[in-house]
Amino acid sequence: MFDRVKRLLKRAASLQITIVLLAFFAVLLFWGVLYQSKVGVDLATERFFGSFFIWVFDVIPLPGLYSLLVVSAIHLILSMLYRIPRQKKSIGLYTMHLALLILILGGLIGGFSRVPLKGYGVVDGKTDVVFERSSEDYEIVLNDSLSFPLPPWGELKSFQLGPYDFKMILSCEEGYPIVKAKEERLILKNASGFQGFECRDKKESVLFPGIVLVVKHNEFHHEEKILLGLNERRPYILTGGEQLRLSNWREKMPFSIQVISVDKTGADVLISEKGDSFPRRIALNVPYKSSHYSIYFSTILDSFDDQKIVLFKAKKDLFDFVPYLFTILLLAGLALHYLILREGKKS
Repeated sequence: MFDRVKRLLKRAASLQITIVLLAFFAVLLFWGVLYQSKVGVDLATERFFGSFFIWVFDVIPLPGLYSLLVVSAIHLILSMLYRIPRQKKSIGLYTMHLALLILILGGLIGGFSRVPLKGYGVVDGKTDVVFERSSEDYEIVLNDSLSFPLPPWGELKSFQLGPYDFKMILSCEEGYPIVKAKEERLILKNASGFQGFECRDKKESVLFPGIVLVVKHNEFHHEEKILLGLNERRPYILTGGEQLRLSNWREKMPFSIQVISVDKTGADVLISEKGDSFPRRIALNVPYKSSHYSIYFSTILDSFDDQKIVLFKAKKDLFDFVPYLFTILLLAGLALHYLILREGKKS
């Protein structure tokens, strides 16, 4: 039994498997880039390079990038165990295979741990660009400084931010704002005016995530009932003048970005990091990279008050060092292999 398993493992480490895997990678890359040219980067990445399987006609499964990476990692380990001779002259080969294994595992783990972000800011050279996580994590933000994480939809809590006490009385992911309420107690106030708010059945609802809050100022003892909608970019102004909004979870960046000017191809920004400020151009294909973050320019929008809103895309990748480590190990392996071969010829 043990010998049979060992023979199977040796076959799995063969060069024929390597050629088949390289062929699959080539087909996936060609197909994915072709698909990207038709539907865009995001959808192509999600279907081909961010999944285990590609479903052809929604029926036939083909291996996606994650499946190929898992199989390639196992194949590399087996190759190091059964195909490469355990000799001094193989040290360079082992180092190069280790570099490939780190690249594959880093890409696989990094794909799961990578955090996509979306940013938005105005062109004034003063206001910081705000970055939010592109996920289902939300928070209630007071004056863009204090925040409280939103519990799961339907779960109601009481909390305090600054001089205000908050009590959640309604929360739903599938909601619908209405202009006229049948009962006076249902009339709520939000950034757009007076509206009612109803939770709806998912089959017939309009996607408008929102929460209804009772807000009370600790000093003035003034109480108001308000509606915060996730789709509203304008903050609600509380009695004391503070701004309140519901938004995606905001990422606390180790640097700040202010937009100075913008055009269709990119934005000229001022970056403040570690006490230093310096200008930089962030374009579609020329990102700003720092502290595991990569910031890309996305597009321009015109706001309701004639201001230009600049949108950014960003990602947080804790494994962005992997390509550099791979390069160092690969070059070291090549150098060792060359030196050992050269020493063998001399002797």
